[in-house]
Amino acid sequence: MRSILKDALTAREFADCMQVTYFCVIRWLRKGLVPGAAKQKSPAGPYWAIPVEALKMERPKPGRPKGWRK
Repeated sequence: MRSILKDALTAREFADCMQVTYFCVIRWLRKGLVPGAAKQKSPAGPYWAIPVEALKMERPKPGRPKGWRK
């Protein structure tokens, strides 16, 4: 899949490259865990622009953070 963005990936492309689901990537983006990602506006609607360098990031560990209490 080719990106329509120069030097950036969409959330779906990033998910494919990281071998995780699209919804997992959206969760990471909303939590601010993807370095350099920015929400962009377009006539078709908003989208996430993720720099290619973000593919080098370490995957967040699944589950609740250590020390978390309800």
